[in-house]
Amino acid sequence: MKPMFPAPRPRGCARIAAAPAERDDVRKRDPLIYSPALGGRQRGVSIITAIFILLLFAALAAFMASLVSTAHITSAQDVQGARAYQAAQAGVEWGLFQLDPNGDAAALPTCFAATVLTAIPGYSVSVACTRYPGAATPYAESGRTIRIFEIVATATAIGSSPVIVERQVKARIEKCRDATITAAPYDC
Repeated sequence: MKPMFPAPRPRGCARIAAAPAERDDVRKRDPLIYSPALGGRQRGVSIITAIFILLLFAALAAFMASLVSTAHITSAQDVQGARAYQAAQAGVEWGLFQLDPNGDAAALPTCFAATVLTAIPGYSVSVACTRYPGAATPYAESGRTIRIFEIVATATAIGSSPVIVERQVKARIEKCRDATITAAPYDC
């Protein structure tokens, strides 16, 4: 009498260890697991997984290279920005020096003409001066005359860099002259 259900298929190593007649029977019943051309189990999943992992690592490496490159560019721009700031600060100090720093003149100083300084390598510094009040008559208070000056220095990096680096520094200074002082310094 024939059994009602077929015998269970062997699992794992039991399939390989089965008798040759049984192996042929399993191959006929389950052609997806065994292939006569390959002489055993098919191994397509592992190659697909390996290719996927390689592509994943390649994408990760490309992202890391892009991130490192961006970090280097940003760092270089930070250095250029700091240098431009120092160049603008030097321009302001030059402008302040032009306004009679020792108080040697009895009259209030006037603004100097806008100037472009090129003594700082790699940077062009434009320095401008504005006086307040704008009229020729300064503020007068208790025998003293007062004028306020604003100095603006703008430093721009010059060169072949595609990125424009520019910094601007402003300074305000008050100059005062006392009419009762008869010898230098005439500052209040």
